[in-house]
Amino acid sequence: FYEYWWRHQDYEHIRDTNDWIYVQADANSDGKLTQGVVNLHQGWGFNDNTGLDIDLFYNPPTWDDRNSRGNGAFKLPGALGGNVFWSSPRERAVNVSLGLSVNQASLGGINEGLNSTLSWRPAPSVRIVTGINYSTTANWLVWQGHGNFTSFASEQWSVNLGVGIYFTARQHLELQSQWVAVKASEAGRYLVVPDRYIEEVSRPDGEEEAKLAISDVVIQLRYRWEIAPMSDLFVVYNRSGSLPGGADGAGFTDMLNSAFDNRVEDGVLVKLRYRFGL
Repeated sequence: FYEYWWRHQDYEHIRDTNDWIYVQADANSDGKLTQGVVNLHQGWGFNDNTGLDIDLFYNPPTWDDRNSRGNGAFKLPGALGGNVFWSSPRERAVNVSLGLSVNQASLGGINEGLNSTLSWRPAPSVRIVTGINYSTTANWLVWQGHGNFTSFASEQWSVNLGVGIYFTARQHLELQSQWVAVKASEAGRYLVVPDRYIEEVSRPDGEEEAKLAISDVVIQLRYRWEIAPMSDLFVVYNRSGSLPGGADGAGFTDMLNSAFDNRVEDGVLVKLRYRFGL
């Protein structure tokens, strides 16, 4: 592990800059490199309190000795990548942040990600925060037993919404909701050659292409009333849903609707905590 950090302040339109180099390497008991990264970072803080950060990183070739569940370690090639992140001033009523990431997939192709966050305070006692993340993966390795793997080309959406309302210093109402959905289709079949590499193999004749679809939605409404110091009343409503089987060919909108309609949990919890003085 090695890290070098440097900060500079002497610019007309830039409040400060942050630069660092981060190097990390982990090895197993056999001396094989299982994780490594070289990260170069450059960050700018501007006079209007906006921020911009850029990261470039390199992952050297490493050994995967976990995912095959004891069926042999295999070596994966190195990869390059980068991230860009921008944020607006946090002290404003509306705050926005945007991020973009691009990196090489270990078995070929490109992984991409886009994330955004919006925070809004329409009133001093109300705060609304929403986040939207979208990512694609070129080769997502999934273990299929023994030394067999299937790689998937996947898309993922993650959407969060939070609303907080403070009626008084002691009464608070909060809404939290989250939806996560993944669609994946087979990109290749692989077989581990123990202590060497992972090689691509053909799909058996007559076997259909593997597909995967996951969609989970959770909604929680929570009310808290502080009756007295260390004494609280909680009322929590929780609802969750999950995508039923056989929906792997559906679009993301249908996946959200199906997960919302297919309830897994739906209930109300009331909790009273009271401290008696002695």
